[in-house]
Amino acid sequence: MPKSIEKLSTDYNRLLKYTLKQAAEAVINAKDSPFRPKYLDMTLLHGIAPHRAKLTIARDMLATMWAMWRKGEKYNPEIREQAAANRARLATVLRSMNLNSDSRRC
Repeated sequence: MPKSIEKLSTDYNRLLKYTLKQAAEAVINAKDSPFRPKYLDMTLLHGIAPHRAKLTIARDMLATMWAMWRKGEKYNPEIREQAAANRARLATVLRSMNLNSDSRRC
């Protein structure tokens, strides 16, 4: 039986979404933005549609702003770089674990 597809809610703050998308557009176009490389990576290397990549950047920005507000901290782009490095290391470890588990089955 096919899975039922749930529709996304249309009950959201349209002004907030528009504002975040405009902010994402500005960040994407800024040459020195820490979010720009992620956008370019998604669109050029992974083939993600530009409008979807822009929404992803807007979500990242919102998550960053929320964390700053919650912790009472100022923006620090190095935190994003450290998190990206940690995710890359974790992905490498997980890939090596999958390779090792596959080799034991043979």
